[in-house]
Amino acid sequence: MKTITLVKIGAIGGVATAVMGYALQRKMNNRIENTVFYKSALNIVRHNAAAIHYLGEPIKNMSIDAFESKKNYIKDGLGKFEIRLKGSKQNGTLHIFIAEDKFENVDGWKLDHLELAFDKEPDRMLLIKTNKEANNI
Repeated sequence: MKTITLVKIGAIGGVATAVMGYALQRKMNNRIENTVFYKSALNIVRHNAAAIHYLGEPIKNMSIDAFESKKNYIKDGLGKFEIRLKGSKQNGTLHIFIAEDKFENVDGWKLDHLELAFDKEPDRMLLIKTNKEANNI
């Protein structure tokens, strides 16, 4: 085979791999974003007076890095996800902590608590406790 042909095959393979990786990440992100705990966590933050004060309105969520297994994981009945948030005053990171909740032999997840870190104030973190009984998922 000629070198040009090998380069073309390599380029096509590289592009195909990148596209498949992007598609897989989008699919994983969509699965997470469609969960009840994800939607509940964003709703809680968007209605929290302290979060609104520090981030500013509107509070927008960015995409999740689903492949970052140290930041986003579910293991042994516990889970944690990090979501980047963007407000009019500053950006931040929302840490969602969830716990497995088995109720009547149905597996589910409940919000344990939320932590909000701020980019401009790295020494400050907002802890948002949730009503565990009201947040069964």
